[in-house]
Amino acid sequence: GDALPDRLQGFLCSAAQTTHRAIALIQGLYNLAKFGDGKVAVESVPVRAVVDQLLQEITDFRQVAVEVEVLPIVTAHKHLLADLLYNLLINAMV
Repeated sequence: GDALPDRLQGFLCSAAQTTHRAIALIQGLYNLAKFGDGKVAVESVPVRAVVDQLLQEITDFRQVAVEVEVLPIVTAHKHLLADLLYNLLINAMV
């Protein structure tokens, strides 16, 4: 009886994901600020895996076609890189 329509559920899920990303971004900025000497923990990050995961989250409720070519493995702070790529992907889909 009181179930939400699929489209509304999709929007709510997307809003929740965006909220979690915003919280993670704020936490990342806070952590970056703590490292006043510029030292941030970095690791080898396969960019393709990060992009694939982000696209799965982003495109769940959007009708878009995205082609991803070969991407490198980079040395980066994984969460900050994911936030950067997320923002780039979202802006590209607007």
